[in-house]
Amino acid sequence: MNAIDVVRSNFDSWNRHDADAVVAAFVEGGLYITPSLPEPVTGAALGDFVRAVFVWSSDFSLDLISIGDTGERVALEWLAHGTNDGPAVDGTPATGKQYNLPGVSIEQVEGDKIRTERVYFDLLGLQYQLGLMEQKAPVAEAK
Repeated sequence: MNAIDVVRSNFDSWNRHDADAVVAAFVEGGLYITPSLPEPVTGAALGDFVRAVFVWSSDFSLDLISIGDTGERVALEWLAHGTNDGPAVDGTPATGKQYNLPGVSIEQVEGDKIRTERVYFDLLGLQYQLGLMEQKAPVAEAK
């Protein structure tokens, strides 16, 4: 498998809600880094996080916008969407609101496995969509 095939297979595992396949896509000790967590996860902790995402949003899905191999990394642009119909890992109750979350993942592939996946998305924007934070009007410039 080439690097793009490895990454596409992992992307498809998320859409199948297959946490075990997501974990299996990584080399032993491979890291998953996301704004949703205070530190990188690996192995069983990654599986627990993926399962928690599917509890938080039982209809979670990803649309692939673009994918490219830079030679050292594979970059994906995606759109996550669904409904927040379950509690967050920190116990925050479900809001029942739908979300559309654009994001990017940068993945380092080693052989036919992922060494590192770094996920980037607007966590504050997601909180606004879910009604967890009130979006304030911009401050007027001083004259």
